[in-house]
Amino acid sequence: MFKSHPDKELKDHLREVGRGAENNVREAGRPDLSAYAFLAGGLHDVAKYTDFFQSHLMGKRVECSDHAKLSSLIGLHASELLRKDPGALSGVPEGEVRAELYSVFVALAIYSHHGSLKGMKSYLDVLEKVERDLNNFSSCIVRQYNDLRSKWNRVKEEVKWAPDLSPLEDLVEESIHVVRNVRRQSYTWREYFDGLMIFSALIDADKHSASNINPPPAQPVLPDPVSAHLNSLTSPNSEVGRMRDQLREWANRFAFDEKVVYLVAPTGSGKTLAGTLAGLKAGKRRLIYSLPFISIIEQTAGVLSKVLGEERVLKFHHLAFAQRYDEGDLEAKLMLAESWDSPVVVTTFESLVSTFLSPRNVDLKRFHNLANSALILDEVQAMPLEYLYLIWEGLREMSDHLKLKVLFMTATLPLEEKRESPVTYVPDRYDVRVRDLQDFVDPETFAEGLELKESTMVEMNTIASANKVFKVLKEGGERPFFLSTRVVPKQRGERIERLGEKLRRGEKVVLVTTQMVEAGVDLDFRRGYRDLGPLDSVIQAAGRVNRNYRERGVLELARVKRGERSDFSLVYGKLSEELTLKVLEEFLRGRNGFSEREVPTLLEEYYREVRTRYNSFRTKEVEDVLEKIRRLDYDEVKVDLIEEGPKYQVFVTLDEEAERVLEDLRELIGKRGYDVRAKLKALRGKAEQYVVKVWGKPGLPLDEKLGWFVLDRGELDQMYDEDLGFVERDEDLIW
Repeated sequence: MFKSHPDKELKDHLREVGRGAENNVREAGRPDLSAYAFLAGGLHDVAKYTDFFQSHLMGKRVECSDHAKLSSLIGLHASELLRKDPGALSGVPEGEVRAELYSVFVALAIYSHHGSLKGMKSYLDVLEKVERDLNNFSSCIVRQYNDLRSKWNRVKEEVKWAPDLSPLEDLVEESIHVVRNVRRQSYTWREYFDGLMIFSALIDADKHSASNINPPPAQPVLPDPVSAHLNSLTSPNSEVGRMRDQLREWANRFAFDEKVVYLVAPTGSGKTLAGTLAGLKAGKRRLIYSLPFISIIEQTAGVLSKVLGEERVLKFHHLAFAQRYDEGDLEAKLMLAESWDSPVVVTTFESLVSTFLSPRNVDLKRFHNLANSALILDEVQAMPLEYLYLIWEGLREMSDHLKLKVLFMTATLPLEEKRESPVTYVPDRYDVRVRDLQDFVDPETFAEGLELKESTMVEMNTIASANKVFKVLKEGGERPFFLSTRVVPKQRGERIERLGEKLRRGEKVVLVTTQMVEAGVDLDFRRGYRDLGPLDSVIQAAGRVNRNYRERGVLELARVKRGERSDFSLVYGKLSEELTLKVLEEFLRGRNGFSEREVPTLLEEYYREVRTRYNSFRTKEVEDVLEKIRRLDYDEVKVDLIEEGPKYQVFVTLDEEAERVLEDLRELIGKRGYDVRAKLKALRGKAEQYVVKVWGKPGLPLDEKLGWFVLDRGELDQMYDEDLGFVERDEDLIW
């Protein structure tokens, strides 16, 4: 009896993964790829029939237990047989595609299925090394092949779709010839996506089979519950009520006829539910709602859970699995989360983009579930502009080739595209006052000039300046709230919740913060101050002032500097600062501010200038990634939306729960098994509620297994301020 895993026969595993991969591409709307997906799954572990692997599975220490390389050669050979003669192999489902490239996709998927997806160039390097090893009879590939050939008749009895086994030299020669042949060409997004699809279909089916967990049946959400809930909401008889009524009426009559739709609506007009209703009208198997920040993911998922039911809404981000690690079948829940096996998924831009612009196994296993779905990108202006074109083009191409429907939603659209603008009423909730743009002020002087008679938000570009402002206000008798990334996530969430409660009760609140509250956080202040930043960020900050239409709000802008450079240029760069100053000076022409009603015109001018400076966002970085896509060098396609930040991570042992989580995490690290993997994921998510990132190497002990420096509970008073969070000795902080 040959086994793939301690509790599973190899023949059963190959059959399950083959059928599972086939089913994955069919549900993704790509039945034309069925034959190749089936062969990738049905042959991915065929070299596990060797004595080397079977001995390894029994716990013996043996050489040559790796199986992916030889399996990939057999997978490519089988695909080539099928390409030339569709009836050459038994039990393989029909598929429409017949091209050499897809034989290579099968080989790439099989070779890579235990790690990141390799590209054409990397796989050819592997094959050429195999070719050099053919004359070395002690090499693993030769020994594995000879062992496998000795039992191939038995293999073919168990694996009906297995091809006749050619001599190893012929397998290698064929593979090198085919890969070299396909590498001579340049490809499009379609071929790039198809390679991802076959890999994703295989690895997801493999993980489900290995863990004996079946994916749940597809249960798409109908738009009716959202429509009923939206229509039950009563809007106040005010400007905000008019906006929400107009957007609700648009959503009710909207038909998702286009593949890509751009919705522009003002902040506070109710885009979350209106956009969800529009997305569900696409009639796809799932809705994926993508947002820039974890804080608004929690908020959005909470709204949708109340309308659709918590069991139908999946939150997906790196902290979302932070539940009790001893509750229920964690592995099944983790499998569902990692594959996006849910009718509604709420996730980050980073998670969405890594699903198709990353080689990582854990990211690509959900790619097939992105296809044939409806996708909403909310607050799209928060996406890094240098990658906006690349992501926009990728999603547009996906809508053509993978039956994806896309809804871009924003109050300020950077792209020059035809847009839906159903809210004809232009809100006028605030004024932005601009101090002399040629003058600078230090943080302490800036703080001393603040008027704090009503609820006020003070937003700074750097943590160092925010700290200084906070200290001045506190010494002056105020009791402000403070938010920055130096406060552990657990406390940040608690503070935002308390802030919201106080503001809703009409209490006076003062908040000193960095940019983390800009997009989507539902806080409404009477007055705001901000260090000058990019205009789109300024407008997002203004959206926290008089958000819900009470008395007219005011946001005041100044330029803060602590040394030779302004905080603006330290964070966003000199080019961004020059561009913002140019647009503002030309727009204002001697005036000292503008109103919310002027924002659309101002932002059109700003984005027009940005597109000119950035060549419509087709930057060198974008062209480099596009060239790797055209060459199908999958392992080199990497896009990170999170700007490079502090590289040192500190675990702050804030309370008893933090102590327990750290102790349990240390105990679990190094153990193996599916149940351990899920517990570890849950614990790590829980632990990251206590982790902050810092620029300078902290003078703290390093836990090498975790990769974190650890601030013990007994030393909190030395490096963790109860208001400001973790305090570095170096005061020149950027974020």
